[in-house]
Amino acid sequence: MEDVSPNLLISLFGLYPRDRVVPRENFLSEAFAYVLKTVEGAADAWVTEILGVETQSDHWRVLTRGAEFHADQQRSVYPDLRIDGISTDGRKISLLCEHKWHSPFNGHQVLTYSGLSDGEPRQLAFVCRSPKQLLGAVGLQIPCFLWEDVYRCMSSLGAREKRAGQSRALLEFLEFMEANDLSPGPAISKDRMKAFVESDGFKEQLKRYANKLRVDYPIESILEVCQDYDIGDRWGRVAIEYSLKAWEIKSPLVTLGFLYSGRDHQVKLLEPNTSVDLMLRIEANPTRNKNCQGVLTVLKEQRQMLQATGAVAQLLGEPGNGNPYTLLIVRRSLASIIEGIDGEREQLGAIHAILQAWCDLLFTQSQIVDILATITP
Repeated sequence: MEDVSPNLLISLFGLYPRDRVVPRENFLSEAFAYVLKTVEGAADAWVTEILGVETQSDHWRVLTRGAEFHADQQRSVYPDLRIDGISTDGRKISLLCEHKWHSPFNGHQVLTYSGLSDGEPRQLAFVCRSPKQLLGAVGLQIPCFLWEDVYRCMSSLGAREKRAGQSRALLEFLEFMEANDLSPGPAISKDRMKAFVESDGFKEQLKRYANKLRVDYPIESILEVCQDYDIGDRWGRVAIEYSLKAWEIKSPLVTLGFLYSGRDHQVKLLEPNTSVDLMLRIEANPTRNKNCQGVLTVLKEQRQMLQATGAVAQLLGEPGNGNPYTLLIVRRSLASIIEGIDGEREQLGAIHAILQAWCDLLFTQSQIVDILATITP
């Protein structure tokens, strides 16, 4: 048995009495509110983060799911979190926060909070998991955060709690966020890529990046045509695997991800001594698809635009692409994409931009979509 400290939040999270009835946001909001109520300095730190001004209070009132009456609409609304208090410099502060995990941003819901009936000025804030959810809040002119920002704000308090040997509440909250990919991770470094053969942890980092790309950075152009069904670590790649929506079986047609060995794909990594490759691959079983010339002709028409993104694009049978399953493989050195970018979130944004450019070039073309539908899984 592993010697792991028990974590109440992680243990309880899997024990929904009625699965899919209690939203994840409610659980997360309650856990966060408990930290704000019980951990010294936590509420001060979070209010400061929202307001952008150093703020402290002798007492903060923290509520979750409390009913607020909306006079114009003659109904009650239920913000995820409310924080009220008088700052030590005499400011009256009232904050309303809307939290999202997997559910999409609802602008009408957030704006409704600004019309509550008691006449008190309110500061609204929005917290979510993914940059895609954040895009929905653009233009509302309210503070918007990722849960990663909550983690960063609280983590210095967590270190202090651990040193002091005090309550484990905040530490368990941070561990819960880590377990559910709500925390930031370390950025990929060139040195680690260079040593990835000896580093057991590097492939795990690639898997984390692949999972975050799948969940937090979906690419609409490919999802119009394909369905993602797995993140595979096989054949020298860590990649999101997609099959055509029309296929009854799940078999990879497109893979997006990281190529760390060129042996199975029969290609040479672009910078084999210092980097893995970012990759898009379209494949077909050669025993079931004897003549793919029509597919190759259409894909070849996009090669120049794909290469304009700084990528190498190779078709079936061309020099350097020796795998008979590979109809098209598009690659770019990962090191060249994240050069000078130190943060995980910023690196994921740069990687997503390249993958989206490739997918938009391929999967918004009706001719390509139609010809791919002729492939047999």
